Amino acid sequence: MKFQDIKLSTKQRSAFTILLILLSAISIYQLRTVDKIKTEMEQVTGNWLPRALTIADLNLTTSNLRLNHLHYAFSTEAHVKEAQKNTIIALISQIEQNLDLYDSLKTESVALNLYSEQEQVLFDQFVEKWESYQDSSIRSI
Repeated sequence: MKFQDIKLSTKQRSAFTILLILLSAISIYQLRTVDKIKTEMEQVTGNWLPRALTIADLNLTTSNLRLNHLHYAFSTEAHVKEAQKNTIIALISQIEQNLDLYDSLKTESVALNLYSEQEQVLFDQFVEKWESYQDSSIRSI
């Protein structure tokens, strides 16, 4: 039996079935791809982005803390020193809150295998320097 001998309606049904199967396969592939993208987006917005924002906030707050310590050290008026002291205490509290938040996000990212060794080393260095800074700065206030 040759292809030319097959009825036109059978050829059309066969072609339509093949096209339908191809379109179904492409749709399933696209749905799987979209699901992977969705999962990665949830990881980025649920863990990576909050960790990055927490790190940026830690950086900003520690910079502000150093500036306020400098203002405290050079101020000569008692009321200015007291205002700077209150600001320093609030900044230290904010840094501690950010460290707690980062630690909880870190625990979650370790469970999801999203936490790198380099990030761990950098965080450990920050914590060590933070403790050293606190020890030296408490004596100055």
